[in-house]
Amino acid sequence: QLAFQFQPIGVFESCFREKHGTPRQGLLAPDTRGRLTLDTGIAHEALDGLEQYSHVWLVFVFHDNNDNQDKAKMKIRPPRLNGQRVGVFATRSPHRPNPIGLSLCKLERVEQRTLHFSGVDLVHGTPILDIKPYHEADALDAETHALRLPAWVQAEQHRTDVCVTMSDDALAQLRHAVEGTKRGLLLYSKLDDVKRAIEQTLALDPRTVHTKQNHSKDGVYGIQFDRLDVVFRVRDQGRELHVFRIVHYDTLAKEASRPQLRTAAWLSSLAQHQQQQQHQQQQQ
Repeated sequence: QLAFQFQPIGVFESCFREKHGTPRQGLLAPDTRGRLTLDTGIAHEALDGLEQYSHVWLVFVFHDNNDNQDKAKMKIRPPRLNGQRVGVFATRSPHRPNPIGLSLCKLERVEQRTLHFSGVDLVHGTPILDIKPYHEADALDAETHALRLPAWVQAEQHRTDVCVTMSDDALAQLRHAVEGTKRGLLLYSKLDDVKRAIEQTLALDPRTVHTKQNHSKDGVYGIQFDRLDVVFRVRDQGRELHVFRIVHYDTLAKEASRPQLRTAAWLSSLAQHQQQQQHQQQQQ
């Protein structure tokens, strides 16, 4: 039986630091960012002419899967099917016999060996196997090609984004992270750009189906975004996500000790922080 071995051409740097919160379709959050620097074994001439394209396909490895590939599940519960199962090849699930993915990104610019992207849906550290330019022939006209899609996929096209709001305190914390620290952010240097990217990401509702079905409709959650922890409260039965705290990891040491979000210990420390804030406000 044939077997193949590939070496990544580079490792993706992304504003998404973990699977949780990463969009299923990056172009739905157009201000999200990432970049790829070619491995030293790939000559930079390989990029000649690529700057003439607006979008590219990235072939990558689902490196962050926790499942055993020798026992890959053949039936998957897609998030939009509310628990129903379909065959893995009828989905874009990362849990596949061969954990290979395909992502469409907007190519912003090429700088020597580094490619800069927007509208990304890849996790920081993702190994990239190949780059292929997007061609207009890749877009299928529904009528001309008799395009057929299952009902649950068609329903995704008519989704309603949730409302995203941000407190004055959170906005001030975000501004300080961008403008008031030496280290700043990895992929953003302007407040409006990162604020827009966070809002676009949260508008897609990063909570998992399990969370929505088994936990309180109005709870507190957090996602990692660039060098930030973005903490938000769910309001109005899931129709609003309100960002009330943003934590910036302004040193490598702090980032290395970054707490695991959405755990009992994290919620406890968050509650303690809020109590301290309330106490300080009462003393003022």
